Amino acid sequence: MTKRLSIAGTVLATMAVLDRSHEAAALFQFVSADEEERLARHAERLKRRLDREGESALVAELQRLVTRQSFSFLRDVHPGWIYEYIRGESHRVIGLVCRYLPGDKVRYL
Repeated sequence: MTKRLSIAGTVLATMAVLDRSHEAAALFQFVSADEEERLARHAERLKRRLDREGESALVAELQRLVTRQSFSFLRDVHPGWIYEYIRGESHRVIGLVCRYLPGDKVRYL
């Protein structure tokens, strides 16, 4: 079974594809051989996607990854604490918080 790329690896591969000078791809050499191979395969898939959908699709993907990463700290917070903090909030705020929580924590709320 192939191990998935981390968010950081996915961002690196995407940046390497978007970087027309290919300087970002040179960073692949500083990871393990296994990770370098996964980065290269992912970069090839991204190049094909770039050809099909254009640069804006990859930039949108980067924005999505950054947003997801910025809320990743919520995975480590006990759902009871989150509940105490948001229980008086509107349904929209609760929905927004739940959007970035793993499924097991959403079920608790």
